Amino acid sequence: MTRNTGTLARSMASQFRSIYTSITIVLIILPLLSALPLASMIVGITRIKQCPIQPKIPMYMIVFGAVGFALCVVIISVILSRVFCCYKSRDTARCEGTTLWTCSGAIPLLLLFFAWFIVGCVWVFNVRGQVQFDNPDQPDYCHKSLYNFAYCLLIAQYNVIFLICCICYAFGQSNSKTSN
Repeated sequence: MTRNTGTLARSMASQFRSIYTSITIVLIILPLLSALPLASMIVGITRIKQCPIQPKIPMYMIVFGAVGFALCVVIISVILSRVFCCYKSRDTARCEGTTLWTCSGAIPLLLLFFAWFIVGCVWVFNVRGQVQFDNPDQPDYCHKSLYNFAYCLLIAQYNVIFLICCICYAFGQSNSKTSN
């Protein structure tokens, strides 16, 4: 009987460590994931009327921030549901169902995020050669930090898309080699 109690205690301690580690990782990742969308929203809101050459750029920043933050919340929800559901119960069907349900909330957000990325490219890159940052009274003016933030944000998104494509290609190549 003491042997079963000791095994149970070790098992519970192991599960507690796993959950504790996962929650700690989530609490570290959450601020990092949400910082860029929140900064984007703040810049868009504070500079809402400061881009006459393309007044939709601040709106792009606000929506990017809102959707990006919502995606962060969904990602964190997926991680937490996996941690609590899978560690709490060993029912893999229930765990997969919970994860699938949680991930289904990310699909519309990802589609909106990608569509909004394309819209942002059109709005920001179309005025690239015409924008000036010195005279706010001119129709070709845009606040420098607003425009540069939006521009750099789009370039960063291109880089992330490229990185994801490279990872998917490499993963596909490694899977095809192991199946042959």
